[in-house]
Amino acid sequence: MNLLTKGLLLIAIPSVLELGVLALLLDKQQDATRTEVWELHSRQVIDQAATLLDPLLRESSLVYGAAVTGSAKALRDPGPWSDFDRRLTSLSALVADDPLQLARLSTVGALAKQYRAWVAGYAARVGAHASSSPASMLRAANEGDAVLDRMRTSINGFSAEEDALHDSRGRTLEHLRDLQKSGLILAAIGSILITVLSAYLFTRHISLRLSALGDNAQRVADGRTLSRPMSGKDEIATLDAIVHDTSVRLNTVEREHRELSGELRERGAQLVEVNQHLIAQTSENETFVYGVSHDLRSPLVNLQGFSKELRVSSANLREQIATSSMTDAQRARVAHLVEGDFAESLHFLQNAVTRAANIVDALLRLSRVGRLDYQWRQVRVDAIVERVVNSMRQTMRERNAEIIVHPLPSVWGDETTIEQIFANLIGNALNYLDRQRPGRIEIGVQIAPIVSGGRPPSAAHARGYPGALDDPHVATSAAERETSPAEGRGAPERDSESDSGPNSALDSPRRLTHVFYVSDNGLGIPAAYLPKMFNAFQRLHGNVAKGEGIGLALVRRMVERHGGRVWLESRENVGSTFFVELPAEAPRDPSAVRRIATPDATAPDATAPDASHAPGVGDPGRAGGVGTA
Repeated sequence: MNLLTKGLLLIAIPSVLELGVLALLLDKQQDATRTEVWELHSRQVIDQAATLLDPLLRESSLVYGAAVTGSAKALRDPGPWSDFDRRLTSLSALVADDPLQLARLSTVGALAKQYRAWVAGYAARVGAHASSSPASMLRAANEGDAVLDRMRTSINGFSAEEDALHDSRGRTLEHLRDLQKSGLILAAIGSILITVLSAYLFTRHISLRLSALGDNAQRVADGRTLSRPMSGKDEIATLDAIVHDTSVRLNTVEREHRELSGELRERGAQLVEVNQHLIAQTSENETFVYGVSHDLRSPLVNLQGFSKELRVSSANLREQIATSSMTDAQRARVAHLVEGDFAESLHFLQNAVTRAANIVDALLRLSRVGRLDYQWRQVRVDAIVERVVNSMRQTMRERNAEIIVHPLPSVWGDETTIEQIFANLIGNALNYLDRQRPGRIEIGVQIAPIVSGGRPPSAAHARGYPGALDDPHVATSAAERETSPAEGRGAPERDSESDSGPNSALDSPRRLTHVFYVSDNGLGIPAAYLPKMFNAFQRLHGNVAKGEGIGLALVRRMVERHGGRVWLESRENVGSTFFVELPAEAPRDPSAVRRIATPDATAPDATAPDASHAPGVGDPGRAGGVGTA
């Protein structure tokens, strides 16, 4: 049974006993009431019996008065006899349940009739002997006293019997009242004892069960084996069953946790090994690319020189043809060869060589990003941006664009590299403005610095900046869209152990960073192109601006070497916003010299904070870069 039922029983059992005692006391009370009624009845009978002879005694005094006066007129009054009959009838009614007392009253009634007959005879004698002496008449009156004495004897016996009944009933009443008092006292004491005992047993029972429940809970907390389940069906037993079930589940979870922890450690070791292999392979690839690119430069330079020589030779040949002695037909045929197939082939050759040289230069620039020595110090970003903007005044006038620069804080990094980062982003924004409307570019920083590797500001926070998109339906990179819903569309935590290298960004846990943004109202980027915009040699809107498509790749590599992140959001025909996270302070541990490498921008782990979390929109590298870094 549940605790409510047990509590009700705790109340019900003493209550039932108290009701039984109360019923017994009520029964005794009724007995006492009946006894008291009979006692009063006996007292009434005794009182009436004591006054029964009063009318006859008055009649006896009249008899003596008639003997003295010689007049019997007063003896003829029926009043005393009527009064006696009434009293006798009333007394007989009171003792109607007692045959013995009725018999005695019948005797008294018979004697009363006899005495009345004597009084009537005496009255006649008084009238007949009116001249008789009073002494003789008094002697005659004494005859009636004998009848009265017999009546008095009967009434005394009647009264004695009633006195005995009255005394018996009085003692019975007193006994019943004593029983009532004792019963009340015993009932009170018994009720208290039963209540206390029941409460003690109930409390002890509950305390023992709660203690056992608490012990099992502590065993669960300590990871020890639980005692056997409690019996019963109350709430405590239910809780104990839940505790046992929880213990079983916890044991299962702990076992699975141990298994998963071992697997995680194994995978972690594999990941470290793979990461180290990738670091070494990346370094080898950079060295190889650098070497190959460097080796290709000489042949390409030679080809460029030879092609120029061929063009000069072609011009000389045309002059010699013009002054030669050849016929017009021969001169026309040779001129056709020189001006036609030869000139076209030479043009294609020069274009191909120039294109190859540009690609080799781009590869060299990319490889140098990871090999250059950075001069780490506190850098004023506002001064850098001012220099970049001033260098682009002519382009701004040509594009009918304005650049709004908000106050910018200092960061920790290499000044030249940071200037290249902002030059690429601002130049990119200028190149891909929409010529159909006035251009507007905003450069600013999010209000509060964030912790390296932490969660970016909320959308409401980011949208408090000028240039923020009001429409939440903003195209972001595919990596951002693939971010786990449980984690939100935020920037991933960087692997601070990866891509170690000399003279790279100094990083430490919980490092403060600033997030800068470059926002424009340009052409924007279709969502399908966003995942590729930070890859090398990716171009969009190639007819708008020239370049090799490595600008954004260079920006990403330079930002990563600073231990930062770069991401974007864009909406086609509305505009784009680039976000750059850079360290706000020097590392707390100067000995921790590490290169921070973020994953590829196309992978889910490379996503920066949700695009809706930052102000404005920016061009994520429509052409993949601005040309030079």
